[in-house]
Amino acid sequence: MIIDFHYHFPHKPMTEGDLAERARTMASNYGAGGRNGLPLTAQEIMERLRVLNAPDPDGSRLLSRMDEANIDITVVVAMDRWAEFPDEAAVLAANKTCADWVGQHPDRLIAFAGVDPRRKDAPGLLRRCIEEYGMRGLKWHPDHGFYPNSPEAYAMLSAAQELKIPLLTHTGPLPPPRQSKFVHPNLLDDVCLDFPELKVVAAHMGRNWWADWAGLAQFRHNLFGDLAMWQFFAARDYARFCILLREVIDWCGIEAVIFGSDAPEFEALVLNTTFIKAIQELPFAAPPGVKFSEWEIDAILSGNAKRVLGL
Repeated sequence: MIIDFHYHFPHKPMTEGDLAERARTMASNYGAGGRNGLPLTAQEIMERLRVLNAPDPDGSRLLSRMDEANIDITVVVAMDRWAEFPDEAAVLAANKTCADWVGQHPDRLIAFAGVDPRRKDAPGLLRRCIEEYGMRGLKWHPDHGFYPNSPEAYAMLSAAQELKIPLLTHTGPLPPPRQSKFVHPNLLDDVCLDFPELKVVAAHMGRNWWADWAGLAQFRHNLFGDLAMWQFFAARDYARFCILLREVIDWCGIEAVIFGSDAPEFEALVLNTTFIKAIQELPFAAPPGVKFSEWEIDAILSGNAKRVLGL
């Protein structure tokens, strides 16, 4: 079984202008125009984005891509676009749209709610998403301007722990205008200690702050991390990817590492089929002296996610 723990629901269709701008930004940050980027031009990225962002009213296009990559279950996350959503009604509408879309394929898709803790009665909004819409987790982007250990965040986390749902929250530096000071994994130390029954998944495992995340996860057994954005390493320098992932696991234990893609956007850079194959081949394709077991691969691709999701 394979579970993708990190897929973004497309809240609105992208125009050609939107696609072109996003492709330029991705090329600048992650492609041929970026530092240590993948050898992809803005035009190549745009062509891939156009396919990935084609209308998918019933989720069949996503399921087709899942089948191609042998993904059994995908966690689809809604986002509270703080700068774009004018009020709480818009937040609820966006979450319900995501929940209804996911609800067409309950055996393959799981919905996480997106609610910014700065919203008026944010805990109440979260409860509606879980209890009325059937969503099964919470997704945060603190880089929009809040600390995950702030008083308003704690009010929501208290509700999340009571509801027995996991939190998936971004960690790691981001390009402007996102603010990286809000997403260092060390900020999750208070969260894990003060909410011991809450399962916290650090998206991207802190990216280049992975050592801080892994050191913390070694002692916070309710802290996990997903591999989204690590596909860049796997595609660009497989040997380095193997070495870094082995270091991560040696520090925090295999139980903390979860597969996630951050699709559909990052599939424009590395296909899920490519990323999953890179993980599955670790036991026999890693460089000399770097060893992985089949049991570890199964834990990464599904076992750990099943425990977090209660499957």
